[in-house]
Amino acid sequence: MFNLKNLSGLSQLMMNAGSIPERIKEMREKLAQETVTGGTNAEGSVYVEMTGAGEVVRLVICSTLTQHGEADQVEQMLPQALNEALAKVRKLHIEKMRELTGGMDLPGLEEALGGV
Repeated sequence: MFNLKNLSGLSQLMMNAGSIPERIKEMREKLAQETVTGGTNAEGSVYVEMTGAGEVVRLVICSTLTQHGEADQVEQMLPQALNEALAKVRKLHIEKMRELTGGMDLPGLEEALGGV
């Protein structure tokens, strides 16, 4: 479908094409400074903090799980918390790419970043 907003955004993108590598570098630096979280429930039995670049910076496992030998529960909760945080990282990437392209909606962007 033809969208004038995309045409305008494409024109803006082409005019600023020379600065794209620098803007991508800035975007990566900003993403590395942002944080997202993921957790398995309100009590935070398993909690993950991750940078916008996808680096895990903190992992908390509730002491009651480890004290009671609940390894199987931790094994189930950890991927859930990580996946929740990763979904937020992908969303951040999409937002930053839209900023980079002047708000232009790029078809397939969400799928290219793993869907959101």
